[in-house]
Amino acid sequence: MELLVVIAIIATLIGLLLPAVQTAREAARRASCTSKLKQVGLAIASHESAKRRLPAGHAFVSASQPAWGWAVFTMPFMEQVQMFDTLQPAKTTLRVACNMLKGTNGRSTPVGAALVSRLDIFRCPSDDTPTENNLIDFGGTSGGNPELASKTGSDPGLATSNYVASAGTYAPEENCGTDKVGAANCPQTPADGVFFGRDGMLGLRIKDIVDGMSKTIFVGERCGAPTAESITTGNGTYAAVWAGNGRTGSGTSIMGAGRCYGRAAFFINDFLSGNTGKGFNSLHRGGAQFGFGDGSVMFVSENVDQLVFQKMAKRDEGISLPVIPSDVRDVP
Repeated sequence: MELLVVIAIIATLIGLLLPAVQTAREAARRASCTSKLKQVGLAIASHESAKRRLPAGHAFVSASQPAWGWAVFTMPFMEQVQMFDTLQPAKTTLRVACNMLKGTNGRSTPVGAALVSRLDIFRCPSDDTPTENNLIDFGGTSGGNPELASKTGSDPGLATSNYVASAGTYAPEENCGTDKVGAANCPQTPADGVFFGRDGMLGLRIKDIVDGMSKTIFVGERCGAPTAESITTGNGTYAAVWAGNGRTGSGTSIMGAGRCYGRAAFFINDFLSGNTGKGFNSLHRGGAQFGFGDGSVMFVSENVDQLVFQKMAKRDEGISLPVIPSDVRDVP
């Protein structure tokens, strides 16, 4: 009888301890995620210090071609100079690089090896998204759906990421060499966030972030869709480290699978509407983490007022937030 009592007590203690252990582990993972977002923010800040401009969201090539995304432009500022030199984004298009990746020997080439390399700084420890994307090409067709070339056979895929740049509240629908609306090469309004397509690798100046660096979201989390959710690859399940966008007239298609942007037009952790690959989401309970222009990282509740969230994502809302709302919490 006494033995049974002891066993019951031990079982009860184990039942109480397991949730505590799991909570502690998730807290450690979230702290690591915070550190990585800070490193990404520091790389973006270092890029601005060196070039007097932020990195472009993506460097436009042509209507049907994928483009190098913002992450590759930050490589020299996060101790990845060798990888940057291997990829040569100023000389080689992403389409050419992707073609080097295709086939059984793709990952054995220097460029192929770089494209599939797991970069720990871009991966949240709470997410078990596959290391490689199940898509190999990330272009766009004018007014149509994104060009998505699925892996076949032994084809490797581009490395996946958990961090995407903020395009604000709507898609950077056109290539914009200037941020002035109505310019010849910018017939549509560019994104109202910090990052969108440019003619080259350089983006906005700090003075363009009118609402202030500490009040404006630069990057946020994008998780791989939970396996329990019926989300298809076409909904952009996996973000890619390198991939940007081709020119397209469709806001939906430019935010398609594997893209490097997130929009505040959608609720945080909106897993059921098919917008997983367009917004921000994470596997942290209750919200997602965001990096701001001043290098700070904040955990934003999935229950945050959507208008408040959108103001945080815009660079020139004209209304700064003097007080952080109660449902937006600083990460310790």
